Amino acid sequence: MNFASENRFTIKKLKNGLTIKLIEKPNFKVFNVQLIVHFGSSNIKFRNNSIPAGTAHLMEHLLFHKKDYEIDSLFSQLGINVNAYTTYNSTDFFYTCLKRDRNYFQRSLEFLFDLVCNPYFSSEIIFKEISIIESEMKITDDDSEAQLYSKLLAQLYPGTPLETDILGTTQSLKQISSKLLQEVYDSFYQPENMVLYVCGPITMEQLLDCVEKFNLIESPKNKFDIDQYYFKKVPNILNFPHHKLVKLFYGWSLPQQYLSYQEALSFSLYLENMLGKRSYFFHKMYNQGIINDDFYYDFVVEKNFTLIYFSCLTELPKEVIYNTEMTLLSHLVSTEKFAITIKNFIGKYIQSFDSINEIAAWENDGKYNLEDAISSLDFVKKLRVDQVKETATKVFSDYQLGYTWKLIS
Repeated sequence: MNFASENRFTIKKLKNGLTIKLIEKPNFKVFNVQLIVHFGSSNIKFRNNSIPAGTAHLMEHLLFHKKDYEIDSLFSQLGINVNAYTTYNSTDFFYTCLKRDRNYFQRSLEFLFDLVCNPYFSSEIIFKEISIIESEMKITDDDSEAQLYSKLLAQLYPGTPLETDILGTTQSLKQISSKLLQEVYDSFYQPENMVLYVCGPITMEQLLDCVEKFNLIESPKNKFDIDQYYFKKVPNILNFPHHKLVKLFYGWSLPQQYLSYQEALSFSLYLENMLGKRSYFFHKMYNQGIINDDFYYDFVVEKNFTLIYFSCLTELPKEVIYNTEMTLLSHLVSTEKFAITIKNFIGKYIQSFDSINEIAAWENDGKYNLEDAISSLDFVKKLRVDQVKETATKVFSDYQLGYTWKLIS
């Protein structure tokens, strides 16, 4: 099987600065299309001015409003549901559509660029959308997992934008004016700072023919800096209610500058081998009644911060944290179990390229992107246990614990 040839990936940068990424899937009957703008909640400065928290997310909402027409109605004429979301480092506008004739696909792209590239910021609409976002905040307040994760980030990265939710605060949203929005839009929403990602039955030549019909203005030569967020070293005193069931969120922030893509992938496999549902750690803790099936972890690698976090229900949070840390530091990787971890990864990896949505997720996965994902198969096949141990030693050499919890009973 020639995996690369079956998932042909091409990339092209236009004269106006726009980057186009394409995975050709000639046998697919649908397209996944994303226009990614590298502007998110962690972008808090431009032209030596500050950007209020929540600006990126509010901008996402406002771009769906036009002066004399509804952009959603245009997409609806094509039977397409367009959506968007904001992260710490980007805003992603996306949709899927069926394979029909070329004109149908080109019109969908035309509407997408209209959505993103033709803003209309009126005071009335800004007030309306802020009210909607404040309602979103109330929903988030009732989401215990979202609240615990936000508190964990704030604890690990004090004094950074990670202290504040992507939605912003009621106070910060009041600081956002139409003038500020236009200035921020002009700074960040330009082709140089955007990526058009397409997966589906089309060639790069055909895609370029569609895109080059749109008169996108060439980007000014702006420099987009990304601040790196480093954790603050503080002593940890573990303080929990005695023998009470808690929802526990805990984790460790890691040194951002160390992680290449291959190191991050190696460490992900190390985590799965040491802490996954098939690991000795999980079976031991589960059989002792310290954790249950809801235990999970995630390894987050963003452009400006890196952490591992865990979640579980437990009456013994200190034991959970201690055993997790000792397991990570032990580096006792079983060669036999690691071989199974590799086989499972390869199976899921290959299977993911049969799903248009899972392919799209690679492009949105924090610090890394599609180019990294496609190259990972050959790397993993050659990966040895000693290399993984070496990476784990390097990655987990300097870290800061954070934890938060909610009393259940």
